[in-house]
Order: sequence, then C-alpha cells, then structure tokens
Amino acid sequence: MVLLPAVGFSTASPCLGFPLDVLLVSAMGGTAGLASALSEVNCVLHEARSLEEAAILMEKLEPAAVITDERVPDGDWHTTLSVAKTLVEPPAVIVASRNTWLLAEVTAEGGMDVLLKPYTVAFAVETILIACQRWFRGQETRLARGGSVAVRALAS
Repeated sequence: MVLLPAVGFSTASPCLGFPLDVLLVSAMGGTAGLASALSEVNCVLHEARSLEEAAILMEKLEPAAVITDERVPDGDWHTTLSVAKTLVEPPAVIVASRNTWLLAEVTAEGGMDVLLKPYTVAFAVETILIACQRWFRGQETRLARGGSVAVRALAS
C-alpha cells in the first residue's frame, strides 16, 4: 500500500529539532523544488548520480532516508537497498517508479515505500517525512536498548 499523508500532518512543522540528511539517487537532475521544500521541514537533500557515488554518500552522511530511482546508470534499487542495509543505522529506502506492482517487492526486501511517478513535490515531501519519522523511531528504540555511539550522539 502506498503511504498516505497522516491526518493532521503538517509539512510546515520541522521533522525534528535538528536537520536530517536525505539522499536522492537519480541520474536525472532538476531537484531544486524538492530540495527547497525539504529545507523548509528541516531536511537537507543530497544528490548522487550513480550507485558508486550513493555508496560513498551513504557512508559519509548516514541519511535518514534514501530515495532511489528504480534504475540508475550503474544498477538498480536492489543495489541501493543492499548498500543501505550495510550501514550501522540503515536509512528508510523509498523507490521512485512508475510501476505500482513494485511495492510488494520493495517492502518484502526491506524497503519502506514506492513513490509513484509522476509525483508532486508536496506528496514527495510528506512521504519522505514519514520515512524520516519511522527512521527516528527506530533510533529511539535502539537507544532504549543501549544503542550505538551514533544513536547516543543523536540523543544528546
């Protein structure tokens, strides 16, 4: 099921008290509108044009969410998800695609959602914020269990 915006959910309020990194893996450009909208809700959009670049940025940034095109020049969403799963604090992975049937496969393999193309910036931001909130709840759970150094740093 494709996530719908939560009742009473406001994109005008910050996701958290500190900025969260979001990574977009896409060979396409033109993300200024999305970057601007995310900055208004305390998220910073980073872009990778290849999986190689995405792997480097995921390791460096430890993003809360990764949005990946179904296919990129050097791979596909499977590879992006595999790289994300290797991180100490795996991000929520969202696949941008025109294929509605892909949702079952993405979620079965550990991805969070499919963002159906073409999408509006407002819907993309709401989907990303839901992913960030899920990621943060996971961090809180890890912290309650003793967590990692990265999670403890988030809490301080």
